[in-house]
Amino acid sequence: MNYHKLLWGFIFFFDFRISEFDILPDFIGYIFFYQGLSAMKDTNPFFHKSRGPALLMIFIALFDMFPPLISLSDFYNNPLSIWSLIFGLITQLIHLFIIYNICYGIRLEAKLANLQDLKSSARITWYLYLISNIIIYIHFLFTELTPLLFILVFVVPTISFLMMLSLLKKASDELNQE
Repeated sequence: MNYHKLLWGFIFFFDFRISEFDILPDFIGYIFFYQGLSAMKDTNPFFHKSRGPALLMIFIALFDMFPPLISLSDFYNNPLSIWSLIFGLITQLIHLFIIYNICYGIRLEAKLANLQDLKSSARITWYLYLISNIIIYIHFLFTELTPLLFILVFVVPTISFLMMLSLLKKASDELNQE
């Protein structure tokens, strides 16, 4: 049940927007994360460490529901853009911290249950997720490389997203957390 909450939370991180409105708001995903992690906080230290950052991200993600104050075309000429970039980087680092702890929490649980495939999947999924986020930031910082990075920016994050969903489903099925 608790891994299902993490799975549903992760689904809400899929960025699906209509006219700048996020149909699957991230803050709901973080609510699911917080609930799942709170229920598993005594299971291992990785889940416990992620609760506070997940709670913080609920409030930070509320701002993401609204259109940006600075359009992308004005981004490079606006003095607020550096602060937006720093804020975005900090929130992404918090998000990565949460995902790292979830993956390594699953890895620890799999190790204790002697589930080597799940343990390996958790490690590989984390590294691919990290790499995909690095690729996205490189793409954002160097927009002139867009044609070269298009496949990497689209394909690698999509694969890592699907792998993360698969990992959470597999953890739910194999670890039978209630």
